[in-house]
Amino acid sequence: MFSFVKFKMYEQQINGCERETCEALIDGVPYSTNVNTAARVNAGIDVINAICKSYDVYAPIFVDNRESVTKLIQTQSQIVNLFKDSNYTFLTKI
Repeated sequence: MFSFVKFKMYEQQINGCERETCEALIDGVPYSTNVNTAARVNAGIDVINAICKSYDVYAPIFVDNRESVTKLIQTQSQIVNLFKDSNYTFLTKI
């Protein structure tokens, strides 16, 4: 059901036993460690895609920090991109 994310379900311990775990891997790298922003966003979309297919329900996906991602994986859901605009300045009067 996943095209971008793989899961590690067991971890080999030093004593030779296996411990149950459930860790998302992107190209063999654990999600919880050194994964860049683009990989994290695409991993999230991949998980959302799997849930949407499973329940046959598609909702919009809001992608924050979109300026950090050059290419998104395909999805049937609508994508709402949130970008930082470097030309916009927010001023408040005190």
